[in-house]
Amino acid sequence: MNDNWMTAENIEEQYVLHDGDFLFARTGATAGKTYLYKDSAGKAIYAGYLIRFRTNDELLPEYLDIYTRTHYYLDWVEEYKKVNERPSLNANIFSDVLLPVPPVDVQQQIVDGCKVFNDEYIELHSQQQQIEMNILQLFNGAQEGAKYEYKLAIESDFEIGIGKRVVQSELDDKGKMFVYSANVNEPVGKITRESILDNFDKPSVLWGIDGDWMVNFVDAKIPFYPTDHCGYIRVKNEKINPEYFSRVLEKEGIMVGFDRTNRASIERISALVVKVPDISIQNDIVSKCRKYKKEMSSIKEKKMKVLLKKEHVFDELIK
Repeated sequence: MNDNWMTAENIEEQYVLHDGDFLFARTGATAGKTYLYKDSAGKAIYAGYLIRFRTNDELLPEYLDIYTRTHYYLDWVEEYKKVNERPSLNANIFSDVLLPVPPVDVQQQIVDGCKVFNDEYIELHSQQQQIEMNILQLFNGAQEGAKYEYKLAIESDFEIGIGKRVVQSELDDKGKMFVYSANVNEPVGKITRESILDNFDKPSVLWGIDGDWMVNFVDAKIPFYPTDHCGYIRVKNEKINPEYFSRVLEKEGIMVGFDRTNRASIERISALVVKVPDISIQNDIVSKCRKYKKEMSSIKEKKMKVLLKKEHVFDELIK
């Protein structure tokens, strides 16, 4: 459930979306994310990892969309993810969500009250997408001149390892470091025990072994605990910028086709061969990308404030 659309080779009528259809992502890192389909988006079908809901006359789909942006729903999703390391939601689980359903006229008031913030949110989202595109263009441009080849299996250039199993009972909000699992972009919680890593003098590049392919960069001096569903790489070669390498690894994994079926095992990661440009170019790209990321953080904060305004409308009228 993201901003990427793909063309289907074969279209089955039962999967064609209709105006007002509501989609829930059921597995992987996006589990719990939602999308309200409108005809204005063009003809579309939904994939197998999504669940389609159709509302009755007592529930407006636009109201349901607003509710799934509130902390009430998002907190429920996060709690479910915490106790399920590899979350897989289904229709029965979603039916446990406590959704307040006021009269339709009140629902419509909430929808109308939130509309005034839609343009602001759409503009911020557009700015975010443009920054993401700028970063991608910078990286792709630099990679066109990549001529230095490195094998990840070479121990003098890379340290590669995986974490150890962590059970739910070991997670503690008062822990001293974050725990990363298959979804390396979001820690599953904190832990009190010492990390399996001796030190954090070097940055780390994390990848998810199971589920959706994803990569994350963790800067030096930031302690963390990887589970057995999370791999880590420390770059030893000074001619490779670790933060730049994280993007190279992400792109390489996409090209190889790592996913839930084609697992990114430590053996498959070690077998990869990557190319990078001169270190000066890498450093320049990373410096520019960090500036873009600061802009992106500011935009995300503004988007969150807009969502909070919408939630305030929801709270005021749902009482």
